[in-house]
Amino acid sequence: MHGRGDLHLGVLLEKMRREGYEMAVTPPRVIMKEDPARPGVMLEPFELVTIDTDLAYVAGVIDRLNDRKGTLLDIEEQKDGRQLLTLKVPTRGLLGYRNSLTTDTRGTAQFNSVFLEYDEHAGDIKKNNKGALI
Repeated sequence: MHGRGDLHLGVLLEKMRREGYEMAVTPPRVIMKEDPARPGVMLEPFELVTIDTDLAYVAGVIDRLNDRKGTLLDIEEQKDGRQLLTLKVPTRGLLGYRNSLTTDTRGTAQFNSVFLEYDEHAGDIKKNNKGALI
C-alpha cells in the first residue's frame, strides 16, 4: 500500500468537505517518549538518512540538514563522481524536507531514510518563515 502525498490528501479532503463531512487536519507530530532510565529526559526518534547527490549540491544539502539538527556521519565518493551522504537526523527535522531537497538539488538527489533509534531531544528546530499556499 502506498502513502498519499500532499496533493492527494488535499483533493480527498476537499471532496469529503463538499460531501458534507466536517474534519480538522493538523500537521504531523512526532511521538516523544520519556527515558525509563532517566526520568524527566525526553527521547525522540532519529532516522539514518542516505542522500546520493552531485558534488555541486553537497554543501547546500548538509547546511539545510544541519539547520534541522542533523549530524553528518559519513561522505563517500561514488565511482560516477556523485557523493553518498549518511546523516543522523531527528524525524521531526525530516518533516517537509523532501520538497526542499528536490529544489536544492534540482531533482537529481536520491533520498532514503530508515528509523535508527530513540535519542535525547535535539532542541528546537527553526520554523519555516515562508507562507504556504493552500
